Amino acid sequence: MKATAVDKAYVWLRQRILDGTLPGGTFIDEATVCEAAGVSRTPAREAFNRLEGERFITRVPRRGAQVRELNSSDLHDAYDARFMVESFAATEFCAAGHKVPEAMYRNLEIMDENADFEDEAAALRYLEADQAFHAALVQTLGNRPVIDFFSHSVPTKPVGCNHPVAMAEIGGLRFSKPRSAPRYR
Repeated sequence: MKATAVDKAYVWLRQRILDGTLPGGTFIDEATVCEAAGVSRTPAREAFNRLEGERFITRVPRRGAQVRELNSSDLHDAYDARFMVESFAATEFCAAGHKVPEAMYRNLEIMDENADFEDEAAALRYLEADQAFHAALVQTLGNRPVIDFFSHSVPTKPVGCNHPVAMAEIGGLRFSKPRSAPRYR
């Protein structure tokens, strides 16, 4: 499926918020997004509306928008919302007796291979696989609004936090080196 102009503007802006390029407190205007994402004003405005609805930005009259500062309370609230969605997805998945998608197995294997967090790259691979595993679980619902909510509910990388282990700790995750790699099949 081809990305729409709104999607291009949205992805461009959201990515810069999540990777810390646009830290909390930064002002951004529609013209900047238009130029950078190669879109017109209407798609940029729609992207701003979407990001405001997801609580990434706050609209400021005659200034564009300001990137919201996320704190640990915001992240914990978002993780609580994710927990509810994931619990529902797991319950429905088990009740339906679905076959486990191959992507979930692959992501569990990647997590096993990188669970020792021997370096930052391993920690990042682990966290990306963890995110993909949970997304795959929610996708088994086949419910587009729930999938969309889940995919936008928690940043994969907290704003202004560039270290994967710190990112996991902010999210309340605790990791220890496994004694041996479990097998899932």
